[in-house]
Amino acid sequence: MKNDLVNIALNNLNDKVPLGIQWELTAVVPIKNQNGTILIPDVKINLRVGGKTLTYWIKAKNQIRAIHLPAIFDLKKEVKDLIVIAEIIYPNIREKLRQEEINYIDLAGNVFLRLGNNIIYVDGKKDKKRKNVTITDRAFNKAGLILIFHLLHQKDYLNRPYREIAKTLGIALGNVTYIVNSLTELGYIRKIEKQNYKLQNKGDLLQKWVQYYPLKLKPHLHLGDFKPWGFNIRDWKTFNLEPEIALWGAEPAANLLTNYLVPAALTIYTNKNRQEIITNLKLIPDTTGVLNVYKKFWDFKDDDKKTVPPILVYADLIDTGDPRNIETAKKIYDQYIKKQF
Repeated sequence: MKNDLVNIALNNLNDKVPLGIQWELTAVVPIKNQNGTILIPDVKINLRVGGKTLTYWIKAKNQIRAIHLPAIFDLKKEVKDLIVIAEIIYPNIREKLRQEEINYIDLAGNVFLRLGNNIIYVDGKKDKKRKNVTITDRAFNKAGLILIFHLLHQKDYLNRPYREIAKTLGIALGNVTYIVNSLTELGYIRKIEKQNYKLQNKGDLLQKWVQYYPLKLKPHLHLGDFKPWGFNIRDWKTFNLEPEIALWGAEPAANLLTNYLVPAALTIYTNKNRQEIITNLKLIPDTTGVLNVYKKFWDFKDDDKKTVPPILVYADLIDTGDPRNIETAKKIYDQYIKKQF
């Protein structure tokens, strides 16, 4: 949620002050002050403006009140370039922040920000009732997750005609516009020129997708749990799985990609319906079965004809919470995903 707040605030700033600011969020490490107290900024960010890259530390909160100021002042002593970002920063708090030369941005449009030798200063903007709490829900609903998956895999997908996207993915045309607008407001899409858009903050977008996929989309894809006729899980590689019918996911896909994990459960994604997959693969419905079957939801050629795309393997492994699966997920991220982000 704090990353969302940062993205929205910077996107609003770009709208009000057209400097073409670009940004990239990165992970932070705790900072220990001289007294040994550990101070934890929320985000580290690289701002690119006018051909220069400026690095800042971010402290993000829904509201900044007087009780928060001592911790913010302590943090400012340790990191020179600090930006406080909040939904609401009241006038008296903004004044105290300026006195300490602490940058701030709120969602109403009040800004005090040093960019090198320049200062952006906007004050007196009144807070308006917003629905920011629902922006993430709009972008990361079932349809949004399907669209984002395609955006992460094909860099030109964002600039396809919306009507084509809607038809291909089975999403209402109005919903495509709604999702793209929400992602833009969250700071994941930037307009380059007329009818030309670019995906940004892809690493953060990927992690959001991994977070929401098992909650909002995956349950709708589940076709059931089964056991194959006359089949032992140890012999899963001998299972006759034709790529035109289904692809391996999760643990078996991880094994094929890394040769590291021995599957304790099997997962496949298929473009067939439940009855077709039962008939084609000779499956027996069984709620305790070792084979979990999900509906395929993407429409592009897979790099590996035996497995689902690595991003999906990564997400499914993380979702299990199993330490060995998470360890394998990191291997898949480093080997197959990291270079894309």
